[in-house]
Amino acid sequence: MATSVAEPNLEWCGGIVDPAGPAADQSQRSVTGLLHATASALGVNAVATAALGMAFWTLASRMYSPKEVGTGAAMVSALLVLSGLTELNFNAALPRLLPTLQDRERSAIVACYAATSVAACLAAAVFLGVIVRVVPGLHAIFGGWAIALTFVLALVVYNIFAVEDAVLLGARRPALIPIENTAFGALKLIALVMLAGLASGRGIFLAWLIAAALVVVPINAIIFRHVFARERPRPPVAPSNYLVSKRSYLAWDWSASMCAAIATDVLPLIVVAISGRTSGAYFYIAFTLAVALAAFSQSYATALLAAGAHDPSTLPTLVAHAARKGALLVVPLVIGLTVLAGPVMAIFGRSYEVHGTGLLRLFVVAIIPQTIVAIAVSIQRVRGNARLVLCYQALTATVSVGLSVALLATLGLTGVGIAWLVAQCLTATVALPTAFRTIGAYRPSRSQAVVPCP
Repeated sequence: MATSVAEPNLEWCGGIVDPAGPAADQSQRSVTGLLHATASALGVNAVATAALGMAFWTLASRMYSPKEVGTGAAMVSALLVLSGLTELNFNAALPRLLPTLQDRERSAIVACYAATSVAACLAAAVFLGVIVRVVPGLHAIFGGWAIALTFVLALVVYNIFAVEDAVLLGARRPALIPIENTAFGALKLIALVMLAGLASGRGIFLAWLIAAALVVVPINAIIFRHVFARERPRPPVAPSNYLVSKRSYLAWDWSASMCAAIATDVLPLIVVAISGRTSGAYFYIAFTLAVALAAFSQSYATALLAAGAHDPSTLPTLVAHAARKGALLVVPLVIGLTVLAGPVMAIFGRSYEVHGTGLLRLFVVAIIPQTIVAIAVSIQRVRGNARLVLCYQALTATVSVGLSVALLATLGLTGVGIAWLVAQCLTATVALPTAFRTIGAYRPSRSQAVVPCP
């Protein structure tokens, strides 16, 4: 039976370029240029973040014992889990939403910051007041009023820091993202050295808080005083009832982001709770490296959402370019890191090499199906089909978490790596037809046939 690519919803997209008109070629060139510019900025950001992150955890592993690193990693993991829950999916929604808001961007950004801050306080209260008291391993880490109040403050600040990237993407200012995150990574290193005398590994967590707090003020000054202070080229006007008519999309997409947070941020806590803080340190270093590498390899998939939001009619063109460029990034990366996993883990110490090399290899191989899923997720978000996004993320979360718990007791950390790889491959198998059908609708413009897009 013949299949066809779903047309973008005109009302939700706010209007599209006539694919048959003379403006179509120019639209394709413009949006493809935006795709490459955004992907380049995100790629640079991923490389800088990975390098500084590796330096941070290398330094931490030299300054603290594995148990203390496990303590710091557990606190950072809890911060990232709750941040993923309380960002309310603005990190995914704002790149799609801001291009349709015309002159209401500033008030929308303030409302997003306020909402995430309130959600952060409520979630932190539940986590510290209920979950920490129930789980003995967490109580030993988060016990005490001073730590509790610091954690609440850190969650509020980190939410604003995380949402900033989405604001810059939606505002077509991707070049500021690597600057912001490079500053964050460098400040983390400086703070870690300054807090070297702090016992129990909590200096690792405080370094994150200090760095995020020092970055959010100047970046938001740029956002409000410069980015949205002057006229910019505007996309077609979206309907005035956009937020009302698309509440279901935002709700489904928020649910999908919750599943994504569970799939990535909960695993370190599971390892700490079941296998202890020392094993948690070995796992967290390998997993953090893999997540950073995945962010680099998926830069075109992420840019696909930002570019597609400005002109959904060019989605087949964007997907074709993103898939081709993504493959050129992913395949060499996976081959190289699979071979060099041992020397990379040895940087952190002999014990990390022994316990983390095989785990890192499994995570690196999983980057290939992860990239396929990321492209499919961006396609569905541009189309406004958040239910399928939820299906993808829920499948990944269910399989990765469930299988990790089942295999951790028998296979140790290797079992978690196997669970992660199986979950990504299974989801990629489900999502792959979406990418194939979209690429099948790609038709190069006349100008592209003469001057191929870089």
